[in-house]
This record gives sequence, C-alpha cells and structure tokens, in this order.
Amino acid sequence: MTTTMSWTTMISLDNPAAAAEVNPVTEFPVLSWPLGLIDSLAIDLGMPLWLREMVELAVLGIILWTILRLLSGRALPWLGSIGVAPLLLLVGVLRNLLLLPDLAVTIALGRLRRRPPAIVYAYGDAVLAAADGLEAIGRKVLSVGESAHRIPRALLLMVLAGTFLLWNDQHCVATPDDICQSPVHHWTATTGAWFDSRGGGTP
Repeated sequence: MTTTMSWTTMISLDNPAAAAEVNPVTEFPVLSWPLGLIDSLAIDLGMPLWLREMVELAVLGIILWTILRLLSGRALPWLGSIGVAPLLLLVGVLRNLLLLPDLAVTIALGRLRRRPPAIVYAYGDAVLAAADGLEAIGRKVLSVGESAHRIPRALLLMVLAGTFLLWNDQHCVATPDDICQSPVHHWTATTGAWFDSRGGGTP
C-alpha cells in the first residue's frame, strides 16, 4: 500500500522478503516512470538491489543536472528574450480592463455635465501606477531569466545537492518493523545486508 503526501511516500510491506526489494529511487517525484523502467531492466540483468539503487541514483543525478543546465543555459534565456512582447500585451489588457469602470463613470458624468469626483481620478492613477509597477517587475524577472546562462555551475551543483537532500529527508521507506528509513539509510542497510550474506556464503 502506497500513500503519497507532498514528497513523502510511505511504503508498507507485509513481509521481510518484499521489504528487501523496495527501491525508493524509483519513487522520485516526476521521474518515477523512467527510473522504474531502468530498475526493471536492471532486475532482468540480475543486479542486486543495492547496485540498482546506486546506478539509478547516478542516472537520477545526470538527469537532474541535464535539466538544470537546459533551464539555465537555454530555456530561461529564451523565455527572457521573447517574453517582453507578451508581458506588454498582458499588462496593457489588464490596464484597459481595470480602467473601464473609470471610463464609464467619466462618460456618464460627462453627459450630465458633471465633473468626476476625486476618487475617480485617484482610481485611474492607482491603476496606471499598478500597471507600471507590474511591467517593471515583469521586465526585471525576464532580465534575470535572460542572464540565467551566467549562473555559476557551483550554484547549480548546490541546487542539485539541495534537491537530493530534500528528497532524502522527505521520502520514507517503512520496514517490516514500522521503522521509517530515508533512501540513503535504506541503501546502506541493503548494501550491508548483501555483503554480509556474501560473506556468510549465502548464494
């Protein structure tokens, strides 16, 4: 039975034999399908669990690193370079929509030959100021994206390490004794058990 809450996954097993085959790496968010496929191929090749986990962790690191490099080197700069026109269009549409009540009141009072009250002018000024602020913020965000290719690789490595540490902290593998293990703890336990079995002569 598997229950998922945020990034926390609890895998409950009914017997120790099944517990030995739990592979938390295949439960990594978003990438569970390709990692599960790799795990199935590794099982067919007869790899022990600890080796499968180690190989799949390496594959996971390569995938995440590639994603970070594509985001910082291509996707974000591209979005930053083409995003100005859509930003201006969006801000213009919002500004015009919000100014419609101001325009309606002004036209209605004009027909009555009455001057709009100060609150109408204040509303219009507030809308224009908000639109200018939104445009400025959008341009700043886009400029950051456009220069994302300058992000140092050391910072990307820190993001990668932080992602792994967060997953390791949030992901929980339940043992038959209802003890919650992190993926790293689970890997060290299965690795030690495998080598102990080999040292004891277990085939």
